[in-house]
Amino acid sequence: MQEHRIVEVKWDTSDENWNPLPGEVDLPELVTVPVNVKEEDISDWLSDRWGYCHFGWRWWSADKESRTMAANAYSSDPM
Repeated sequence: MQEHRIVEVKWDTSDENWNPLPGEVDLPELVTVPVNVKEEDISDWLSDRWGYCHFGWRWWSADKESRTMAANAYSSDPM
């Protein structure tokens, strides 16, 4: 089991007949999943909870995110 219950979601908002205005769709990129939702049920839970399909999700790690940000910020390759 994961030590955290936060997932990063790639939402599918590509409905051909729907053109939302900027800021009209307020779907979170990071979602806290309740402890009672099993890992194999997360996809269904996300769609049911938010009302949108998604292209997938992955476990989010603050530690990994901070290491990636630090590596990008202190890259030896100047821009």
